[in-house]
Amino acid sequence: MGEIKRYLPGLKHNSGDVEGLLEILLREKIIHQIGSFYSLQDNVGLIQERTESEIRAKKYMEKAIKNAQLIASFPYVEAVFISGSLSKGVIRADGDIDYFIITAPNRLWVCRSLLILYKKIFLFNSHKYFCLNYFIDSQHLEIEDKNIFTATEIASLIPLKGNGIVKAFFDANQWVFSFLPNISFPESGHAQKVESNFLRRGVESILGNKLGDFLDKKSLGMTLTYWSKKFQNFDKQAFMLAFKSKSYISKHHPGNFQEKVLMRFSNNYLKVIDQLKQSTYAAK
Repeated sequence: MGEIKRYLPGLKHNSGDVEGLLEILLREKIIHQIGSFYSLQDNVGLIQERTESEIRAKKYMEKAIKNAQLIASFPYVEAVFISGSLSKGVIRADGDIDYFIITAPNRLWVCRSLLILYKKIFLFNSHKYFCLNYFIDSQHLEIEDKNIFTATEIASLIPLKGNGIVKAFFDANQWVFSFLPNISFPESGHAQKVESNFLRRGVESILGNKLGDFLDKKSLGMTLTYWSKKFQNFDKQAFMLAFKSKSYISKHHPGNFQEKVLMRFSNNYLKVIDQLKQSTYAAK
């Protein structure tokens, strides 16, 4: 019930409104209640899978926090969030731990390349606990894609490092409330300060010049060329959405999950509305 109230899109509501609507949908058999869960399908297996995913997420969280601390120690990292399914308190058996990272301006691609290099060498390119699929820089904090999917992703982020930047990020994305007016952003004070270290200071000192500018642009160009060849099955528009690559943003979503979720959301929404119109409730 709490999740439904928090993530219900549209207008501000009170608890009575939501509970009353759920009662109508249950009575008309448009949705189903299984234990404390509500579902469009009368399928106990879905609830079992959800419960197992919640238990798994609690076990993964400690590992995620440790990795976030490691990520924050890299040069040019200014903030680290847990994103994806884990940030929503669930993770499938084949799921990854996703991170949303904010970097210093004009060094996003150097930062990303260093983290990817670490993953390839020390983690044998495994993304199970180290999935780095979304970067932005601290001069471009407002997310450009504005829809119910990105609003939900932002609202569920768990900030772990970079308290000052965390607040600025949420301040820059107040548009989320136009989609999800009943959510509240987490307190930025919960995120720890990003600490400096010898490696970080050394790299940032060496690359704080035209060499750093060159390497950042080179990293962007090489990565974009590699992705273009690897994912030739994407049309231009889908590629630009799934692999958004500019000097201030890096998005790597080869499954194009956003488009699939938005399509499924739209279809389910229209189906529920149609069922409600044909129900005995509408006839009254």
